Parts: sequence; C-alpha cells; structure tokens
Amino acid sequence: MRKAALLGLVLLSCSLFAPREPAPPSGTEGWVFPDTPHKVLSNLSAALGSYPSLDNYLACLDPDFRFEALGEPLQGDPRLYENWTYAVEESVMTRFFQALDYGVPPSPVLMELSLQQSDSASDSARFRVAYRFTAFLSGGEVLRAFGHAVLTFYRSPGTGLWAIRRWEDFKEDSVSFAEVKVRFRNAS
Repeated sequence: MRKAALLGLVLLSCSLFAPREPAPPSGTEGWVFPDTPHKVLSNLSAALGSYPSLDNYLACLDPDFRFEALGEPLQGDPRLYENWTYAVEESVMTRFFQALDYGVPPSPVLMELSLQQSDSASDSARFRVAYRFTAFLSGGEVLRAFGHAVLTFYRSPGTGLWAIRRWEDFKEDSVSFAEVKVRFRNAS
C-alpha cells in the first residue's frame, strides 16, 4: 500500500502525462514560440538576420510551402522560378547558408522586414512586407535585394502553430530576393 501511494505521488509530481510545448528548432537564439503570424515574422527576421539559422528559417515554413516570383523582368531562366515547393526552398536555402561568410560581424546575412499591411482570420493571415536584404558570401561577394512580398500564413489545426504557406516575391526596380535565391537553385 505504501509503495502504491509513493508511486502515485511521484507520477503526479513529475507531470508525466501533462502535454508539453513542442521543442523549438536547434539554435534557438532569436526564436519565439510561433503562436501568432507576427511571431513567425519575428522568427523569419532572426533566422535571416541577427541569428542566422537554416533550421529556424525552415521552421517558419509550412510543409505545403510555395514560393512565387512575380514582376518583370526577372533575371535568369524563368523556368527556374517555377514549381518552387518546400523541398526546393530547403535545397536552395541549404546552399545559400553554406555559402555565407560566418566571419563577418555582426552577421553574414541581414533581412530587414517592415510590415506594411496585414489581414487576418482565425486560421490564416496575409502580410505585405517591404524588405531589404544583404548577404556576405565566403568568396567576398555581397548580395543585396530590395522589394516587397506578400506572405500568407496558416495556423495548423492540430498544434495551433502558425507558418508561412505562400511567399509571393515582387520584383521592383532592383534585384529581388527571388533573384538572389534562384542563383542557389541549381548550384553545385
């Protein structure tokens, strides 16, 4: 009887059966729990800025993610911008993060995002953001892009967490983020 009471006390005190929050991605500097679209935007800025992290960047994206480059004329073969899924984004951004010069202080990459407009519903949101992007590559090259994007967020019904499902990148008068990323699509 005494052993059963002691076992019950141990089980109650350690919250063995209590639900827990999912673990954030590795390299959690700058990471906030993505329970709102604004927090996903904050995580995206940190992953492409003060705390560069491929894992954190990819954690901002929905498994059904789609990237679309809009505006004319885009540099390079237009077919490189087609069928841009999560798998393509993961491959492109893996190459991009591998090319960064991590010796550049304070960070080899900077993405400044400025929210211009937002529309929200209970399970989706659309943000129009302006961006300024700079990246320092290990070969000494500096990449810059300016423009705006429309990010569509969805909330997972299972977890309640938000992620970017669609990124529409708009080319303006300068090099767009799409044009920077497409350089890494078929790089070896």
